[in-house]
Amino acid sequence: MKDHNKSILSFILVLTVTLLIQQNSFALIFPFNLTYSGAQEVPPNASPGTGTIVGTFDNVTKVLSYTINFSGLTGNTAAGHFHGPAPIGVNAPVLIGYAGFPTGVQSGTYANSHVLTPLQETHLLAGLVYSNIHTNQFPGGEIRTQIILDAPLPVELSSFTSVIYKNNVTLNWTTSSENNNAGFDVERSSSTNQWTKVGFVAGIGNSITANDYSFSDKGINSGVYNYRLKQTDFNGNFEYFNLSNEVIIGVPSVYSLSQNYPNPFNPSTKIDFDLPEDGIVSIALYDMTGKQVATLMNEAKTAGYHSVQFECCESLKRDLHLRA
Repeated sequence: MKDHNKSILSFILVLTVTLLIQQNSFALIFPFNLTYSGAQEVPPNASPGTGTIVGTFDNVTKVLSYTINFSGLTGNTAAGHFHGPAPIGVNAPVLIGYAGFPTGVQSGTYANSHVLTPLQETHLLAGLVYSNIHTNQFPGGEIRTQIILDAPLPVELSSFTSVIYKNNVTLNWTTSSENNNAGFDVERSSSTNQWTKVGFVAGIGNSITANDYSFSDKGINSGVYNYRLKQTDFNGNFEYFNLSNEVIIGVPSVYSLSQNYPNPFNPSTKIDFDLPEDGIVSIALYDMTGKQVATLMNEAKTAGYHSVQFECCESLKRDLHLRA
C-alpha cells in the first residue's frame, strides 16, 4: 500500500481461472556404473587399487555427471582425466581434466559434471572415452576404466504439462510405456538452481499402455520456478524429465479475502487473502454481539498470496464468526 495502511474487506469473490499450459522437454538419460583396475591400463599393471565411477549423461543438456570413489592405490594420486578418442586397449590424450581432483592420496572421492562439446559427445556415445587416475608410481595411469554407457532408462513420457491457478501448480504427465518404474520424485527449483523434492508419485511398474499421473504443488510464493520429474526404477537407476518453460507465480491484481474453511471448524480454520501491494493486514475475530475477542493478524505483509491459520480454544468455540 502506497503511503497509508489499508484493511481487507469481506466480499463475495467471483473467481476467474486462467490456465497456463506449459509443454514438455524430454531427455534421454544414459546411466553408467563402472569399475577401475590396473589391468585395464595400457600396458596393464598389477596395482591392487580399485574404484568405481557412477554417473549419467543427458543428451538434451549435454551434461555428463559422475562420482568417483577409489582406494588401495600403490602411489599417491597426481591427477585424473577423461581421455579420448580411444577404444579399449588404446591410449589417447586428455579430453577433459578433473579440476580439483584430490592429489597426494591413495583413496578418496571426487564428483563433478561437464557440459560436453558436440565432438566430446560423439566420442562418449561411441564408447571412445576412458577415465584414468594417475599416481607418482604410475604417471601414465594406475587404474583406468572405459566409459561405456548403459541403455537409456526405460520410461517414455508422451506429455508433461502444468496448470497454474493463483499460487497453486498442478503437474500432469502421461507415460506411453513403463518398465520397472518405481515412481517419480517431483522436484522444483527457483532462480538459485537448487532442486528441492516437493512430492512423490508411485509408478505403475510395468505397462505397455498409457498411464496418467498428476501432482499439485500448493501455496507457492510469488516467483519464477522450474519443475522436473526424477523417474526411478526398482534397481535405483533414475532419469529426469524437465518441464521446458518456467512457471511464473505472479502477484494478485486485486485485494481479496476468502471465507474461512472449514466452517464450522474444530479446532482450527484457515483464511486465504490476496494482496496486490505490500501493506499492513488486520484480521480479527468477533463474537455474535460484535465484540472483538481475538486478533488473528496485524502485521506488514508483502504483495502476493497469503493465508492465516486460527487454532480455536474451548472458550471460543461457540457463537463466533470471522470478520476481516
